[in-house]
Amino acid sequence: MNALLVYVAATAGLALAASGAEAGMLIYSNRSRDAQDPDPPVDEYPKISVIIPAYREGAHVMDAVNSAVGMDYPSDKLEVILALEGDDEVTMRSLGKLANCTDAPCERGGVPVRTVINSSGSRSKPAALSEAARAADGDVICVLDADDVLDAEAAKAAVHVMAGDVAAVQLARDTRNPRERGSLTLAQHGELEVNNNYLIPAMKGLSGFVPILGSGYFVSRSALREVGMWNPKAPAEDLDLAMRLYERGYRVEFLSSPRVHTLAVTSLRRLLRQRERWIRGTLLLMPKATRILGRTWPVVLSYMISPVAWMLADAWPVIWFLSPGTQVLIAGATVASLALYAFKIKMQGGTASAPLVSIVYALATWLALGRLLIEPRSWTGTRA
Repeated sequence: MNALLVYVAATAGLALAASGAEAGMLIYSNRSRDAQDPDPPVDEYPKISVIIPAYREGAHVMDAVNSAVGMDYPSDKLEVILALEGDDEVTMRSLGKLANCTDAPCERGGVPVRTVINSSGSRSKPAALSEAARAADGDVICVLDADDVLDAEAAKAAVHVMAGDVAAVQLARDTRNPRERGSLTLAQHGELEVNNNYLIPAMKGLSGFVPILGSGYFVSRSALREVGMWNPKAPAEDLDLAMRLYERGYRVEFLSSPRVHTLAVTSLRRLLRQRERWIRGTLLLMPKATRILGRTWPVVLSYMISPVAWMLADAWPVIWFLSPGTQVLIAGATVASLALYAFKIKMQGGTASAPLVSIVYALATWLALGRLLIEPRSWTGTRA
């Protein structure tokens, strides 16, 4: 019985510590939003290559293409590169004639569009990105997932920020379809808003580090070359790139507006696959993260501990009836957790990070731990 009390006390302490750290992060992020310096003027717009990596995408890939060519930016300073896999007939059918623009660029909306087939031998998004970036003509690379669309002002806003000493700019992300599948897609929308409004501002305020979020970011091609492009074996290639830029002394900035709008994953199985890859990639980077991010490590650690802590607490209902001591501990921890959760919702302006997100992360963490033992650096796309 004593062992059960120790288990409940330990898991409750871990869960409450993680939740408390998240609440503290919300308070800090509210206080750390200083006014940004005015953007420096742009003497001449650099050429931008928008790379759209795609694998087994449906008709929405054309939404991404149209948003890229439709940006408010000089058309002679813009190109779109479709990074494809050679056997991906699904995406090629969706692209139509654009899928055949390998030898010479096609044109859409007055902007050249080219197709680059990944021939690196590594079937992964980072490998396809590196292959496409080597063929790009732009001074700045923009990465846009095939199910995302950019605001028209995105390119000019990013270039204005990069005119200083900034190597990369990440746009805030939100969902295009927050209510398509009820709580599943709404939870993802809430999660992105928490990232936009609290997690990223807190990390930036603590250490100056801004994570790259996989899509809707602009990065200097010269900086990319210096750090060796994307790591083809990194499950979280975006976070890996941000850390390597940070190690070299480069700055990454975050813009809350304009934004990139993504399609929330509508299948629980695909969402678990995506989150498993993210968690596994983050776990692989944790030794580097705690070393280079200085005071940010409590934020990163709490972000990773939360799903594990509440996963361990899943046993509470089973042992509730075993002793009065466990009942007191579980009841106290539950009340404290609900109070912290209500506080977080209030701090987020009523936008709840739905409990479903925590459940998904808990399950995905178990999957990630298993794959770390078997194939730690495997890369499986969300729609694979």
